[in-house]
Amino acid sequence: ADGSGDAPSRPTAKEIQTSVPTVFGALPDAFVSDCCRAMECLVYGDRELIVRQGERSSDLIVIGSGKCIVDRHDGVPPKTAGRGEAFGNVLDVHIPHAASCFARGECAIWRLSSAAFASVQRTWASKEIDKIITQCTSNLDSEAIRSHYPLNRRLLTACTVLQDIEPAVAARVAQDAVPAV
Repeated sequence: ADGSGDAPSRPTAKEIQTSVPTVFGALPDAFVSDCCRAMECLVYGDRELIVRQGERSSDLIVIGSGKCIVDRHDGVPPKTAGRGEAFGNVLDVHIPHAASCFARGECAIWRLSSAAFASVQRTWASKEIDKIITQCTSNLDSEAIRSHYPLNRRLLTACTVLQDIEPAVAARVAQDAVPAV
């Protein structure tokens, strides 16, 4: 696979939310749009392997153009998949692919790696933390904000949903995310 050639149109947030409702269905359109912008396009030639059954991967793959043959190697006839259909998993690297997927003719896919997905999550989490701290401290003066920095940081790191935020980001948010009064 390579990134050459004309790329098909990037999937839209609605396409992703429809294709992968268990992961993206309830997420804000803007978040899913950021995930779409983080995808990279790869083009495969006829019969080229896209994923191998049993391989562990942490990529979400959305077919952008062309067709794929999905074969579970279990006696059931292979299935043909086309534009907008998705497979893979950005949430758990420990789940092996249930089927092999080959290009049928030239096929372009859009790939969202778990690293790209995590980056979008961190960006969004940082924005949400900024909003929360700004709302909660809008009536405090600068000295009060500085004196509460250790508490703010402990609270941020204690939030389960925010555990993956880099320490430097958490420190910046805890110290500097609120406007000076």
